Amino acid sequence: MTVKEIRACRGSTAGLSATGIVMKPDIQALLTAAKETLSVEHKCWLDLQAQNDRGVLAKALIALANYGGGHVVVGVHDHDRSPQPRPTTIARYTQDAIASVVKKFADPPFECLLDYCLDPDSGVELAVISVQSDLRDIVLSKSGIPGGPIQEFRPYVRKPGPSSEIPNTPAEWRTLFDRCVKSRQAEMLDAIRGIVQGSAAVSQATKSPDEQKKQDMFTEASVTRWKDLVKSLPQASTARLRHGCWTVNLALSGPFNTPDMPTLRQMIQETGRVNHSGWGPFPFLSREVFAPKNMGGTIEAWLVDRGDDDRDPGSADFWRVSPEGRAFMLRGYREDGPGQGLDKDYPIGKAFDVITHPRLIGEVVLWAERLASLLADVQSITMSVTYTGLKGRELVTWGNRRRRLYGKHISRENDFLGRCTFAPGRANTNLPEIVHPLLKPLYALFSFFELPVELVTEELADMRRRRF
Repeated sequence: MTVKEIRACRGSTAGLSATGIVMKPDIQALLTAAKETLSVEHKCWLDLQAQNDRGVLAKALIALANYGGGHVVVGVHDHDRSPQPRPTTIARYTQDAIASVVKKFADPPFECLLDYCLDPDSGVELAVISVQSDLRDIVLSKSGIPGGPIQEFRPYVRKPGPSSEIPNTPAEWRTLFDRCVKSRQAEMLDAIRGIVQGSAAVSQATKSPDEQKKQDMFTEASVTRWKDLVKSLPQASTARLRHGCWTVNLALSGPFNTPDMPTLRQMIQETGRVNHSGWGPFPFLSREVFAPKNMGGTIEAWLVDRGDDDRDPGSADFWRVSPEGRAFMLRGYREDGPGQGLDKDYPIGKAFDVITHPRLIGEVVLWAERLASLLADVQSITMSVTYTGLKGRELVTWGNRRRRLYGKHISRENDFLGRCTFAPGRANTNLPEIVHPLLKPLYALFSFFELPVELVTEELADMRRRRF
């Protein structure tokens, strides 16, 4: 049961108390259980003005903190576990009073939340003190009461019985140490997620409507430009990407200095020097027909020779980069290319590789981070990806035949749009944390296929090691 659920006892919808306040069944179980558990301790009413009672409560709270969190229900009789009214000689607890107990006796101090709930049968008001469960360190008693319930410098823990005592066996110490290690591991993973999700929240909160409009206009102009270019191609040209394509849109935000066009060209060229797949994002070629050009205030490249009717869709790229930190790239599907080994089993436009796209998007993320490092003072990178021509495609394992795919997974939707925001400097270490949540809903279009985190992590690692 969570703290939120405890707080909800004043307005939840199951279990009517004598005063008409309703409570959830799990709240009732917490308050009226016949026996304690390792995460729930019952106490009779304690006078927090009395030092000995303060020590009793502190010992219980420290033990629960070292256990991983839990609740102390105050107002339950020691023997028959029945609720008892608060004596008139004991003042109603306050949050400050609980915090004062923790501050005096515990090191490091931790947060406790106080709430009052009514026993669903008797209507007696009970105090519920909830201990947080995400502490990283062993909690010690920093002060004690001579001859009293709590002694100085003791790491109290919950033991079967249940009771709150110091650990005195190797197994009990290992349990305590393991809890701290796992808590730190969880904190580290949460920090990684926070880097991705938290930066997205900051960026979205600070992105003005005007900035979003500019990015949308840049994307629309890029698509219009590509459509104008393909008009010059023969109707049969594979570079028209009749079976669909995918695009990526990048927006770098921050107080970076806008580079001039020659400098931006050098930056794009430098960013593309790191290549994990042989054909990375925003390819920078020197051949005149493919070389980037200064067009309409952007640097633009279209990697299509108008005389080539059989261009591999997976390399028929069109891309644009602006000095304001905006970038757009459009590319066809490698699965639709001639001689890719799919022809006899899947007609063109009917396959979608499980392995290829995490690698492709991973490369884009790394490319964006490298460009951000050259611009400097970039605070966030927003990326959106679109996929078209998905309807009727089936998932295959063409990109890595070591992996097996069971059953048929076919998309009934034609288009997909996904977005994410991440902080520069984080993609190098948190690449799977960015790519997986971005692509997971895309793969779910294929008969609810669940994209495994392990698959994305392993394929990105192989991509960075240039293993194919």
